[in-house]
Amino acid sequence: MTLISVLVSSVNSFVCRCFREKVHDLERRVQHTKDNVEQIQKIMATWSKLPLFERREGKNESLLNLEDRDDRLKRRYDEIAAAGQKVHALLAVSVT
Repeated sequence: MTLISVLVSSVNSFVCRCFREKVHDLERRVQHTKDNVEQIQKIMATWSKLPLFERREGKNESLLNLEDRDDRLKRRYDEIAAAGQKVHALLAVSVT
């Protein structure tokens, strides 16, 4: 083997190793971010599927039950605020 072929071979292996590490790191970060997005969707689904107000006696013709609206609003606000903190934590992890 000539010196040039040895150098080319070592350069090729070095470049392949560097690219492999970079691509693996990128793939790991993308997968982690994807997992975080799924977690965020699950967090949001817990409170987004439940109606804030329901009809009395569960009938479509009856009026909305607004007697305990202040309590309902406070509970929902607390749920959304807690979900927001979890989402911010997941986003902070994804950014780094």
